Amino acid sequence: MKRKLLINIIIFFIILIIVVLGFLIYVAKEKYLLFVLGALVLCFPFIYRFEKKMIKTEEIVLISVITAITVVGRLVFAVLPGSPVTAILIFAAGFFGKETGFIIGVLTTLLSNLFLGHGPWTAFQMAAWGLIGFLSGFFRPMLFPKEKVQTDRIDYPIYLLRKERRNLLILSVWGLLSGILFSLLMDISTVYFIYKKFIWKHYLAVVTVALPVTLEYMVTNVIFVVTFYQPMVTIFSRIRDKYGIGI
Repeated sequence: MKRKLLINIIIFFIILIIVVLGFLIYVAKEKYLLFVLGALVLCFPFIYRFEKKMIKTEEIVLISVITAITVVGRLVFAVLPGSPVTAILIFAAGFFGKETGFIIGVLTTLLSNLFLGHGPWTAFQMAAWGLIGFLSGFFRPMLFPKEKVQTDRIDYPIYLLRKERRNLLILSVWGLLSGILFSLLMDISTVYFIYKKFIWKHYLAVVTVALPVTLEYMVTNVIFVVTFYQPMVTIFSRIRDKYGIGI
């Protein structure tokens, strides 16, 4: 009881500090910093929910391993136009849940930016990849439908191939949409960084200029989704079934 009261008091003071800090930033007319603060605040409810869960040791290890793989993947492909982060998040969240997807997205940003460089963009990347991870878990009944495989069919090999192609097509479309979502959120960061305030015409101009980059995100997401589909579905499904994580 005392511990719960202490936690509530701490949360109250954190909220109070955030409100006061937000007011001071607003008075100082630093709207960009206000948006950064808002992006960081966006992470708190999900991290709090994650902390409240009864987490198995296997799940902590799994999250650590997937986060490490995602960080390394981002660093390896840092010099190229695309990144495997979004694709890995889609599979991780699809098999192990939206909270897991969100926390991996946030941790990946924080850890990889230790090498690539932190800045005001870090908060937006945290929010963007965290949101993609969360939505991938939220929509997992559509992205990873649980259907009973009809092994008694005469045309079983063809049936299985069609099923995999359909699932891969759905995931590829989600990869495209995730690339658009990530780019649109990061374009908001660009507007605030350049103009210090949000104006729709400036945002539309930035979105237009960033179209080639958005296309790169979309195409590379699909490439990584297709490349990772078979190994990740096989490995993640075995881990989920063996340890009961994400069920």
